[in-house]
This record gives sequence, structure tokens and C-alpha cells, in this order.
Amino acid sequence: MKLKYSLFFILIITLTSCKENVEFNKIVKADDPELKYAKAMEYYQQGSYYKAIQLIEMIIPYYRGTTKSQELYYHMAWSYYYQGDYIMASYHFKEFARTFPSSKYAEECAFQTAYCKYMLAPPYYLDQSITKGAIKDFQLFITRYPNSVKVKDAKECIDKLTANLEKKDFTNSKLYYDIKEYKAAIVSLNNFIKDYPASKFKEEAQFYLCLSHFYYALNSVADKQLPRFLEAIDVINNFTMLYPDSQYANKLNLIKAEIEKQIESKQNIL
Repeated sequence: MKLKYSLFFILIITLTSCKENVEFNKIVKADDPELKYAKAMEYYQQGSYYKAIQLIEMIIPYYRGTTKSQELYYHMAWSYYYQGDYIMASYHFKEFARTFPSSKYAEECAFQTAYCKYMLAPPYYLDQSITKGAIKDFQLFITRYPNSVKVKDAKECIDKLTANLEKKDFTNSKLYYDIKEYKAAIVSLNNFIKDYPASKFKEEAQFYLCLSHFYYALNSVADKQLPRFLEAIDVINNFTMLYPDSQYANKLNLIKAEIEKQIESKQNIL
């Protein structure tokens, strides 16, 4: 009995779907922009975004320069968004905000331009071009609409995206230490600390900076070791002053003691 009812419902759904497709094809072929406009809006309200997009793209040229043109562009952008096609959605939201700067939808579309890129932002270990583009668009939105209720959301999104960039930049900087390119690590870690003074990775970056200075000095030619060990001591002392209760304190104390022995032996030779 259950199988019989299941087959019956499948048949009903199939017939309904076929009927809807026949109706849609008739609308597509019809030479009636007003009908297509009405049906596009109807499909949009029903959540049939693919059909709405098809009809909108067909009649946009016809309504160019009219108020209906704005409605069509606006609903097409949202249709792409609801389909999860954030690339096309971002493009059309941006085009809307550029084409209709005085529209009641302009502010909303400017925000959505950035938000779609935010949705596309990849994990920190991948290329961050989209992330940077999203930050730029959010900043542009805040500049254009400083009093918008969406400013808070934009700033929160920027913070999350910036955290991605921070993590990627820190990982890249630390990579030089991991592969024992200590001179490059010193430059890269210093740049990271300068670029992200409030980063949650700052203490860890400072720690690896200390280690990089130590190993750079240790692996230097003999006549350059003393000044580099002295510089390593300065960097460690600076770290201790900034983070007196750091989890890295014990390890750095041991390294500092080793450096002091190295310095003493070098000075005795001199």
C-alpha cells in the first residue's frame, strides 16, 4: 500500500513539474515584456530564482531607463545571492549601486557587494585576494554610508577578514623560521609585528623573532657572531619587558644564558 501511494505522489509531482515547465517555456517564447516582468517577480517570490533570472535577463534591455529597470536589477542580484552564486551576486549588486546611486536600494546593494565577497573568503592558508577585496568594499561602504545601520556589521566582517590575513601573514613569517632561513625570518617577523601591532599572534611572533636572532647569530661566521649575539640579547630583553609572565619565558631564559656564555667567550678571545 505504501509503495502504491509513493508511486502515486511521484506521478503527481512529475506531472506538475512538466506542466510548470511547459508554462514557463510559453512565457519565455511570448513576445510580451509585461507578462515576463510579472512572472519574473512571481517566480522570485516563490523562490524559483533560476527562472526569475532567465526572464529578467530577457527583458532588462526593454525596461532600461525606467523605474522597473531598478526593480529587475535588484531582484536579479538577490536571485543570484539566494542561489548561492556569490560571484555573480556581488557583481550585480555592485553594478546596481554604481548605476543607480540615488536608488532606495543603493545602500543595501553596496553592503551586499562586500558581503558576497565575505561569503566567498577562503581559509587563511589559501590566496587572500578575495578577502582583501571584501575588506576594501566594506571600507568603501563605511565611507559612503557612515550613518548606516549596517556599519556595525561591516566593521565586524572587516575584523573577521583581517584576522584571516593576520593568520596567513604570521604563518608565512614563521615559515622562514621553520625552514631555518633566520635572516629572512627576522625581517618578515619584524614586518608582521609592525603591520599588526594589536595582533593576537604578536607575542608568538616576538618569541620566534628572539629565536631567529639567536640561531642567526649562532650560524654566522665567527667575526660576525658577537654583534649578532648582542642584538639577540637586546631582543630577548625587550620580549621579557613586554611579556614578563609569558609561557615562553623559561625557554628564553635558557637561550639567554647560552648567549651570555657565547658573548663571554667571544669577548675573552678579543
